[in-house]
Amino acid sequence: MSKKTLSDLMGKNFDFEMPKLAPLPTVEIPTFDTSYLDEAMEEMALEKEEKEKKEQEYRESVISTLQGIEKNTALLAEMTLLLQKNNEKQDDMFELLVEILAIMKSSNQEEAESKYTVVMKKITTFSDNASTIQSLVNMAQTVFNAYQSMPF
Repeated sequence: MSKKTLSDLMGKNFDFEMPKLAPLPTVEIPTFDTSYLDEAMEEMALEKEEKEKKEQEYRESVISTLQGIEKNTALLAEMTLLLQKNNEKQDDMFELLVEILAIMKSSNQEEAESKYTVVMKKITTFSDNASTIQSLVNMAQTVFNAYQSMPF
């Protein structure tokens, strides 16, 4: 059996033509209004920015609070040491510390400044060693500054 090619079977002059296909219909692709997507993306970006801002403010508030606690506990430790080492003047020292803390009870800035001035005068007349006087001055300044930073 011999192998025959397609042209042998169809004849030498066989003209093979592709059938004519009908043109494809034109389909219109609908367009969508995407402006709402832009608005939604912008709104999401603003919300994210606001959330990050609030988180940053919260972190700063926590840090500020912790720093205040740290200052206050350091102040208490320093007060305790002053009371312990000044046995002979313990009552005077205690009264002065109470007056320093009373600055925080002031009802307005003027009253706080007045109490602070009185305390500072008493500290300068307090006859003790320089480190004790410096500690008292630092405490009075810390309490006065804390009062000034309070929201009213």
